[in-house]
Amino acid sequence: MSGFRQAVSGQRFSGAGSFNTQGKYVESGSAAISLTASIQPASEREMLSLPEGRRDRETYRLYTDFELRTADEVSKVNADRVTLFGRTFEVLFVGLWRNNVIPHYKALVSLINV
Repeated sequence: MSGFRQAVSGQRFSGAGSFNTQGKYVESGSAAISLTASIQPASEREMLSLPEGRRDRETYRLYTDFELRTADEVSKVNADRVTLFGRTFEVLFVGLWRNNVIPHYKALVSLINV
């Protein structure tokens, strides 16, 4: 992919977090990830497709050749997180686009409170 891509950094988690003895949630181990992406605001239609608790949060669409991960209940892995504009966003959706020109991934990321 070429064009309006920007450098993006983030975290990839190795598993689900857990609660410590004081009842506080502790994230699992993570590794740094870096990618380039075209960053665009989510459309109104995309916002309506989000779970109700996420519809009022700042959300962006990323186009990239790097496969981001969403949360997976079966394998107990937390979603990737990316840093955009100095704030942390969680990956909610990832889709592969194969158009025989430039295969790429489209991801929706939503602002989280860390």
